[in-house]
Amino acid sequence: MSFRVRKPTWIGLGCLLAVVAAPLADTERADLPAVVAKVNGQEIDRDQFWSLYQSYQRANPDGLGQPGKAQELEQAILERLIDATLLLQEAKRAGIEVEAEEVDAKLEALRATFPNPASFEKAVASGAYDEARLRADLGKDLAIAQLVERRIDQTIGASEDELLDWYDANRSRLIAPEEVRVNQILIQAPPDAELPTKQRARAEIEECQQLVAASGHFAEVARRRSQDPVSAPAGGDLGWFTRGGSDGGRALPEELESAAFALAAGEVSPILTSSQGYHLLYVAERRPQRTYAFEDIRGQIRGSLLEQKRQQRLAELIQSLRAQARIEIYLR
Repeated sequence: MSFRVRKPTWIGLGCLLAVVAAPLADTERADLPAVVAKVNGQEIDRDQFWSLYQSYQRANPDGLGQPGKAQELEQAILERLIDATLLLQEAKRAGIEVEAEEVDAKLEALRATFPNPASFEKAVASGAYDEARLRADLGKDLAIAQLVERRIDQTIGASEDELLDWYDANRSRLIAPEEVRVNQILIQAPPDAELPTKQRARAEIEECQQLVAASGHFAEVARRRSQDPVSAPAGGDLGWFTRGGSDGGRALPEELESAAFALAAGEVSPILTSSQGYHLLYVAERRPQRTYAFEDIRGQIRGSLLEQKRQQRLAELIQSLRAQARIEIYLR
């Protein structure tokens, strides 16, 4: 399926991006004015702009090499900051207040994305942040999110007719890929194992092959003999796979994929070798390439339509705020 529903993201003040940005030398943009813009008299300062610029640069290290790209990025970042400031001002006019507990929860969620407290503190410091500023910017972003929730999310919907119309118009690209559900028996033999170890492993997988052929019960042999600690208790069931992990599916290792997709449902592969050792694969089920049924993706279609409407309404809100705002730009 060639469409994806993204989780809504709100235009914020860049604090989350800036946290993970590695610092760049101040001399690289020594010409930046102390204040890059004013929005209804409210300043957007150099540090705020430069932190966000750094984070984009780090996320896209090869994206600024072409002529004019750096200037385009500067303009895009400035526009993002102006839009976010306008939304924050509107949130304040609407009486939206963010509780300290909400900021605490957001901060803890951010901490949880790091492997340990030290790595979080290092990331904050490397972005030229301190926790007080981080908390302030998190509060601003939460206020904007609440404004969007109140002004937009609570006023939009998608009717059943709209969902069906979208499905009919996009049916040709709503294609589910070919899939196989695979069970395996694994006998481990690392590539650097000694020859006697590999020989014993080979003999064991051959014995498993004979047991499967004699009994016809692949899952039972997998439970008793497979050395994959995850799948063995489930009879070797690995779940569903698509070719190369297409369309967001899971991919088998290259050494196993061709063999798995060559099998019919109910067939067992010959002995296969990978970096893990020796394998027998059993294809329990197959799903051919097909068009998704409407009911199977109804929720995704609804999410996609709501996100389209959300973005359109957000753009309209920002345009309205800009039309009434006094915006002064000092970045050249």
